[in-house]
Amino acid sequence: MLRTKVLVVGGGPGGYVAPIRPGQLGQDTILVEADSLGGTVLIRGCIPSKALIHAAGTFDGMRAAVGGDALGISLREPPCIDLTKTVSWKDGIVDRLREGVGVLLRRAKVRVLRGWATFSDAKTCTVQTDGGVETVRAEHVILANGSGPASLPGLEFGGPVISSSEALSLDQMPERLIVVGAGYIGVELGTAFRKLGSEVTIIEARERILPGWDEKLTTPVNRWLERAGVTLHLGARVETIERTEGAAAATVRASDGSAVRVVADKVLVTVGRKPRTEGWRRWPSTWPGRSSGSTNVAPGS
Repeated sequence: MLRTKVLVVGGGPGGYVAPIRPGQLGQDTILVEADSLGGTVLIRGCIPSKALIHAAGTFDGMRAAVGGDALGISLREPPCIDLTKTVSWKDGIVDRLREGVGVLLRRAKVRVLRGWATFSDAKTCTVQTDGGVETVRAEHVILANGSGPASLPGLEFGGPVISSSEALSLDQMPERLIVVGAGYIGVELGTAFRKLGSEVTIIEARERILPGWDEKLTTPVNRWLERAGVTLHLGARVETIERTEGAAAATVRASDGSAVRVVADKVLVTVGRKPRTEGWRRWPSTWPGRSSGSTNVAPGS
């Protein structure tokens, strides 16, 4: 059994920062991560999406230079994009930053266990690593399980229905893309794919895009989407969806009762994220320090 002062479960932006300070102070510290260090922000969130947006902006600027632009820059032929190479470039950025996280943890003498943490009580867990099963007993446990993309009934992920994670790792450009949800994730990815040449349709149940932000800030974004040729269905919901091989057809119902059918190669669902709480359960009230109403985590990472 490994005994440690601090055990951190989850290696995302909260999880990898948490063990560094006690490690610097000389406390025995273990971090458990089932996937890769860096978490959502670094691996499949802010960093890769901003890299894709940068590439899309550069590509869009080059397309605008075909035939000459106001700066006197011109291209004789439209540029082409190889999405596989773009994704590879994006992955290279992520890998370098991920390696940097590992360096920070090693400098703080934090031990990293690669695997899934399954708790048997509030302070003890087993971790299935490549080298076998490790049992860890800690004085203090920090849960930093992170979050995952949320789906909708009838729009479960699979086939042509994808989350933001899959959207950032596509190997082919979708000619037609439906984005369900006009929050910041849906708008920024919809914008990026429109700049890359996809026909983009955004569907939002509320009456305007980016409903969580002040309307004075979102109005210019709305104008850009309209100028760029993005189709907006506001105050509308996806009523049904037909999945076929490599495509999908969505029936979109507006608030006035009218319906329209939209066909796309991919349906990107961006309706928010949900905490990774799978495996949480109530501990028996007979355990020391636990009341019948207290909760903790069982299987998780």
